This record gives sequence, C-alpha cells and structure tokens, in this order.
Amino acid sequence: MSELITAQQVNELVDRFYARLVEDDYFHHLFSQRGVDIDLLKERQRAFIARIVNPASSQERQGEVGQVRERHHFGISREGSERWFAHMTDAVGEMELEPKSKQALLQKIQYLLKKMLEQPKEAN
Repeated sequence: MSELITAQQVNELVDRFYARLVEDDYFHHLFSQRGVDIDLLKERQRAFIARIVNPASSQERQGEVGQVRERHHFGISREGSERWFAHMTDAVGEMELEPKSKQALLQKIQYLLKKMLEQPKEAN
C-alpha cells in the first residue's frame, strides 16, 4: 500500500474534522483563549496527515512523535485528546475510504496521541 488516502481526501478530511472541532465547546474555548488561527491550524493538519498517510519506518515514526511534541509543547490532557480523537474518528468514518485505509490512519493517529500522553510534564 503506497498511499492510504489522496491529497484531495486529506483536504476533505481536514475540512470535515475542523467543522466538528470548532463546534465543540471545549475546543472553541481553547482556540479562543489561545488566539488560534484556524486556517493555519488546518494547513498544519493537512501537512501532518499527508506525512502520516504514507508508510513509515520506525525511525520515521519516532521523528513524527518528536514533531508532534514540538507543535504541542504545552502538553495535552487526556480529556482533550479523547475528544479530539472522537472528532477525528467521526470525520474519518464519514469519508469514502477503504476500511483498511481508515483503520491504518486512525491507528497511526492513536499511536501518536498515546505518545503525547506519555510525554513527561516539564517542571516549571
């Protein structure tokens, strides 16, 4: 399998996902509080998903973990990650993708979320 989803499907997925995310009170508040540029966030999400939809070696996966941690230096909560993943799962579920592609994409994302939650909290 050379590519899980096409660039057009990545764009559709990100649009579906963020339509859900910005309607969620938890994320709406979080984005407002931090002054998040949603369009910039969507572009980063597109680039992120485009990278992870291609098969990667374990070394590349470790690089992905580092990149995700760098982008989320403030840490993530279990509640936030569960809500985020639920929205992503729903958005992926709405897509017309091969079941194996859906499963592989969600597994990769879940792996990265798990690694984010395992990230040690920095002492202040």
